[in-house]
Amino acid sequence: MHLRASSSNRLSGAIVAWHVLCASADVYTYPVKSINLTDAYMPSFYVMLTGSQLAPVTDLHPVHGIQTSDGGYVLTGKGVEKDGDSVTEAWAVKLNSVGDFVWAWRSNISGYDAANAVVQLPGNGDLLIAGWRTMGGVGHRSLTKLAHDSGFEIWTGTFGDFVSSHGAWEMISLTSDGVLLAGLHRKSSTSEMSFKSYGNVAEGQAVIMKLPFSAVVSGIPPTATNASWVQTFAGFLTSKAARPVTNAANSNIVVLLYAEASAKHATLQMLNSMGGTLWGPTDYANTQYEGTDVQASADGASVIVSGQGGIPNTYFAKLTKVQAADGTKLWTRTYTAGGTPELIFNECWGAVATSDSYVVACGTGVENCEGVTRNTADCANGIGDKRSGATPRNAGVWQSLVIGTDTSGNLLWQRVDSYKDPSFPALASSSTAHRTSSAAEWVVATSDGGLAIILDEVSGMGLMKLMPPNSTTSANPTAVTGNSSRKCARITREKVEKMKRSGFEPIVCNHSL
Repeated sequence: MHLRASSSNRLSGAIVAWHVLCASADVYTYPVKSINLTDAYMPSFYVMLTGSQLAPVTDLHPVHGIQTSDGGYVLTGKGVEKDGDSVTEAWAVKLNSVGDFVWAWRSNISGYDAANAVVQLPGNGDLLIAGWRTMGGVGHRSLTKLAHDSGFEIWTGTFGDFVSSHGAWEMISLTSDGVLLAGLHRKSSTSEMSFKSYGNVAEGQAVIMKLPFSAVVSGIPPTATNASWVQTFAGFLTSKAARPVTNAANSNIVVLLYAEASAKHATLQMLNSMGGTLWGPTDYANTQYEGTDVQASADGASVIVSGQGGIPNTYFAKLTKVQAADGTKLWTRTYTAGGTPELIFNECWGAVATSDSYVVACGTGVENCEGVTRNTADCANGIGDKRSGATPRNAGVWQSLVIGTDTSGNLLWQRVDSYKDPSFPALASSSTAHRTSSAAEWVVATSDGGLAIILDEVSGMGLMKLMPPNSTTSANPTAVTGNSSRKCARITREKVEKMKRSGFEPIVCNHSL
């Protein structure tokens, strides 16, 4: 589902938008790869959307999401403008609290763009989508405002990029008095505009911008002139995230930076509230390898960095904890879903910090068999894990890996899951589970004490709601009310054959092809 961390493009697991619009389902859980399942957060529902509402946009790849003030969810990411195309399209989808579809938005511009992150504004609850879009041949850092109740696009603002100086926002965060935007500018071209789980940019300059709330609450889009301040970072290609770090003494900002040099794949810099440097840049890549997200601890005394890496040709899940006051590294921990390290990759893209735990969202799977020099027969036969009871899975098929730790990074539990269509058999007798690809892209702590996991699916996008094991709302997800009916749409024989070539057996319903 993902390619290893590099400047090359990653491939989304979504193949096409097909017949299921939204369905509650059971979950394939992989006990051999899971640990302490009795202590793990448990699924209360798992929905999968194929993106039919976004047609003709297809090849959907969700990368971020939030819980909204009404208890619902907004997922965002990129797709391609139509089946077989390569031009990317930004999109967002709103679901209600049980995962039913509410509305969908797409940029509908002619040209490459992507939606990389979303926040909800206080007050009227409008949404801000951060990403990039091409206009007049220029890749612009873009910020789009949507009405929360309808998905109506109120405005899109850009921030002064121009020919031979292209840009993009990778992340957006809220502070007590405004909006933080993290990303890059001064990129010489729009090639390799790859972010999050589908890649890293190969050039550019990292930049952070702080906008006051007054610049985004009106009906007029902001520009660079509205910024409270801007900070650039020499020697780094992009900022993957900028987050507020607040405690009784300070209200600062931690920035996660990235450069092509392997020693700078996971670098932190701490800023004060006005963008001035307090410490850093400090590199942690010697143990963290690649950093993908940074989050402040609940008390603001530390920050954690999620990511992946290891010895050459291996990818283990990684989590690093750093002291917020001075950047001292407290520890780095390594996690894995097991199997043959050369074949099974574990890649993590987001984390959350609660008062007594950390949770990391990852994918685990065989990337592909190209370049594999050992265990080639095992790779070709989908045998990446030789433990008794392990489910074979073909190259390119991933599962969701969600890891729960204490605040010292000690593993409390982990669960490995994938989407199960209501009509599919149990895992032990399933011939389709090893082709049902799912990977956790993001994790959100929900208002009811649970977790929302945003997933990239072989057939679209998913949302898995997890609740603590002692919660009265933890239940078999098939029992959750919602849109559990299977709605079919006419699809062509060509599209069915494409899905089969990709290793997924489509369910055609009762339509003539």
